[in-house]
Amino acid sequence: MPIQLADLVAKRVKTITVDLGGDTLTLGYSPDALTKTMLAEVEAGTIEKDPFKVAEAVIVPMVKTWDLEDGKKPYPIDVEHVAALGLPICNAIMGALFADVNEPPDTKGGSGGG
Repeated sequence: MPIQLADLVAKRVKTITVDLGGDTLTLGYSPDALTKTMLAEVEAGTIEKDPFKVAEAVIVPMVKTWDLEDGKKPYPIDVEHVAALGLPICNAIMGALFADVNEPPDTKGGSGGG
């Protein structure tokens, strides 16, 4: 039976924690969602200044789940809502994602970076 690439990418989810200045956000992300285009945008050094670009280019494509809530409802993982978290939180999430992806396999353990 053939395997669909989209299914394979969607099924591989890693869990990490992100330190948000005393609070901890736990999220599940797909390392397979990291693309050459995404890396090029980050390496260009311009997206870190714009929460909409961080959300659109990195967080929304990579993050599949998180324990962030608004009241008692899960906080949506879409560009508008993620960008509304503000630049410091967006950059903290992006930093944790890239730190985990770039960590050598033999040093990874437990829940990953953060």
